[in-house]
Amino acid sequence: MKILDEIEGFDWDNGNSGKNYLKHGITDKEAEDLFKNYPLISEGSAYGNEERYQLFAALDNEPMTVIFTIRNKKIRIISARKMSKKKGAFTMRGPKKKAKTIPKFSSENKERDFWQKADTSQYFDWNSAKQAVFPSLKYSTESISIRLPSTLLDKIKAMANSRDVPYQSFIKMILADRVEEEKKKYSGK
Repeated sequence: MKILDEIEGFDWDNGNSGKNYLKHGITDKEAEDLFKNYPLISEGSAYGNEERYQLFAALDNEPMTVIFTIRNKKIRIISARKMSKKKGAFTMRGPKKKAKTIPKFSSENKERDFWQKADTSQYFDWNSAKQAVFPSLKYSTESISIRLPSTLLDKIKAMANSRDVPYQSFIKMILADRVEEEKKKYSGK
């Protein structure tokens, strides 16, 4: 799927921001994280003039699925949720079964409601699924303000300078490493 190489970011607005959290307990940031670790992606049928894609990945060892489209080189998430337990384990469709056509919807909200209940495996051909890499994808960030003692900030700047890295980037690197360390410590891995 060559189009995935050109993806630059995520398309969040009032139409989709926070909706998956309200319906499925998945934050926008968690949905974005599912795209980081080489997920499986299958192309579905077109909905109007847009293709629909399904992603299969895990978040904290919980199988998840995301239905999304691509608009202006950005991923627009339609639905992100845990794989349904009542529909059984994730299975690949056999070669003789053809994927169902995605129905027409009057709005993105109606489509979101549909994917909340639908067995998504019926609408995507997992025999053609590919592991995805997004070389140009920039994840959403959020600005924060933090007060640090001057001496600590001076040490951080000196360490960042010795590595030829901007100090804000260096702080992000330190935080990311420490969060992973803590995560492993508390998850027992």
